[in-house]
Amino acid sequence: MNKTISIIFSVFLPIAILLFSINIIAFNESFYTKKYDEYSIPSSTNIEKDELMDLTNKLFKYLKGEEDNSHIKKYFNKKELIHLEDVRVLFKEGFILRNISIIILLISFLYLIFKNPKNLVKYSMYSSIVSLGIVLAVFLLYLIDFNKYFTYFHLILFDNDLWLLNPNVDILIRIFPEQIFISLLNNIVLLFVIIMSIILVITKLYSGRVNGKIE
Repeated sequence: MNKTISIIFSVFLPIAILLFSINIIAFNESFYTKKYDEYSIPSSTNIEKDELMDLTNKLFKYLKGEEDNSHIKKYFNKKELIHLEDVRVLFKEGFILRNISIIILLISFLYLIFKNPKNLVKYSMYSSIVSLGIVLAVFLLYLIDFNKYFTYFHLILFDNDLWLLNPNVDILIRIFPEQIFISLLNNIVLLFVIIMSIILVITKLYSGRVNGKIE
């Protein structure tokens, strides 16, 4: 039983942290404020900065399921709106998975901290090391050929080709060009690596205090 709970904890720890990192970065208003200026998005979209930020906040609310698309549909064509609906569904599923992961993580954490703290520390270390290795390996693939793996990412997540937007026709891709997605990925990976590294360092430092040396 202890081993099973430990494995469950080690699996859901990085999942919860990754989804948390995505949520924090993807909906960070200051990130977009900076990137819109950096990549001259107001100029490429012909939308004033204040209006663009207002649209971005409305998009956030739409993707979070807090509002319908009535506040954003005047900016986008039918193809873009359908794609945004697909993205909204993905975020909804992601929020559900995040919440489930956090609940399972808390339950398994409380069980282990009272029943087997040695396993809690050991499997936290294992989980941190393995997840850091996987994320960094995937990130390396993105660095080698971003377009190739970004395409794979969309082919896996979407069952249509509506994500293939034309900057000459679709304003959505001008608001969120490839450079912004690269920056989003970099920041998400960085936050994930920082959190998991902190967990790894803490568990290594604490391991000697929990029932002696962990074998």
